[in-house]
Amino acid sequence: MSFVDQLTAPLSSSARARHGVKLLESGRTAQGFRHLARAARSGSIDAQYRVGQCYLEGVGVPQATGEAVRWFERAAEAGSAEAQFYLALLYVRGVSVPKQSGGGAKALFVSDDQSGGSDFATALKWARRAAESGSAEGQALLGYILTSGPDALRDPAEAERWYQRSADAGCPQGSFGLGVSILRRAQDERTQTEAAHHIAKASEAGIPTALYLLGALTEFGMGVPRDLPAAVELYRKAADKGVRIAQRRLGLALINGHGVKRNMVEGETWLRRAALAGDAEAAAHIGILYARGGELPPNYVEAATWLERAAEGGHAAAARTLAQLYLFCTRIARDQGLATLCLQCAPELAITSSQADSSHMGLFEEGKS
Repeated sequence: MSFVDQLTAPLSSSARARHGVKLLESGRTAQGFRHLARAARSGSIDAQYRVGQCYLEGVGVPQATGEAVRWFERAAEAGSAEAQFYLALLYVRGVSVPKQSGGGAKALFVSDDQSGGSDFATALKWARRAAESGSAEGQALLGYILTSGPDALRDPAEAERWYQRSADAGCPQGSFGLGVSILRRAQDERTQTEAAHHIAKASEAGIPTALYLLGALTEFGMGVPRDLPAAVELYRKAADKGVRIAQRRLGLALINGHGVKRNMVEGETWLRRAALAGDAEAAAHIGILYARGGELPPNYVEAATWLERAAEGGHAAAARTLAQLYLFCTRIARDQGLATLCLQCAPELAITSSQADSSHMGLFEEGKS
């Protein structure tokens, strides 16, 4: 803290805010928060934004999402692009905000940390304000909402323009969104190469879904030279960051020796991680591995467990295979009723799976692809 700030801290909210930030950075989080809170109540916009961050992350104060949103809203209404971005992000991720009867200062949640469905309309409002204020992250988030929000809000052409502005400002999420947008409309090698270039820039920043997608492009030679070992390494990096589909692709590559030395044990481990995280396709692969056997004798009980998990996740082929096990396998208890139910559900699951396969991969989702 400078000598001038020490003199003016009791009087100046901006000086008090700077002092609070210094205390936070030095590890004295509780003291730092108290100074920021006083500055925020005195009208410092930056302090209001930082108080929101403290509540959101539980720094110097117990974590309280409702209080975070309350302070973000005060800062956002006053013009803070950072607060506008965080508000939009929280609404995209699905915080639950009740209808307000009083003023903004009383805008509290019914209970803290209560998750609800995404509110894309409110998110769009704040993301647009952040984007128009020059926030590169806000521009990327606005592009995401215009790409992945409800049909009534979608505008792919406008989304690509915001992604371009974000990417030009050096934002990795903007580069990834731009790459995905270009890839969607790519009809020739030149456009695929352009898309891969932007996705590669995002992958260099460590964005998990960008690492996975660049791996897929590398595996199939779309926009980049085909290189199976390089694709596997990209899958591994994305898998380590929790991307389910990358874990599945890595597991299958190891099991099949596809671009990497064959390793059944490690491959099955990655498939299990993906399946336990909710990847129905990975669960189906494990079930089929156990049903067919190969290097080890078949284990039909284990196969049924994984196929059931896959079927519950909407995998039609797994439901049909599970029905066959229930009908014909002598190693597990036969169940005509369950077999019939699985066969009846399979056509409906096939439609669900098809819809899921066409879903957009989000920039701001945390390792859930």
